[in-house]
Amino acid sequence: MCARPGPRGERVTDVAADERPEQSSVVPSIPTLGESPSVGRVPSYLVETYLARGSRGERAVRERRARSAAEQLTREGTRVSFAGSTHVPEDEMCFFTFDAPSSRAVVLAAERAGLDALRVVEAVSSGKEETA
Repeated sequence: MCARPGPRGERVTDVAADERPEQSSVVPSIPTLGESPSVGRVPSYLVETYLARGSRGERAVRERRARSAAEQLTREGTRVSFAGSTHVPEDEMCFFTFDAPSSRAVVLAAERAGLDALRVVEAVSSGKEETA
């Protein structure tokens, strides 16, 4: 080790290369959902609504309102995200998918978006199934 004055008069100690601690080349990573047993997945919910055939314009309007309601709830402290919708014209049904901590949060998002939900149910997609 060697001590010398620094640019502002402070004492600077140089450490010889062989005295320096070894640096690690390991890059820390943030676990994604499902990698850590202490972190649970956020459930998905379907909001079932009536939507007549040929109502593509209305579907887009409802999607914008659903996204806006989810963002507003998140800003207020309840994390809700709008994942998309599926229209089944033959049955005149439209399903809006949200990810949220509870069905209650999704009901609130649907009410704020004016979706006139027939029901709200938890849904599990093939990509989100938990293995035992």
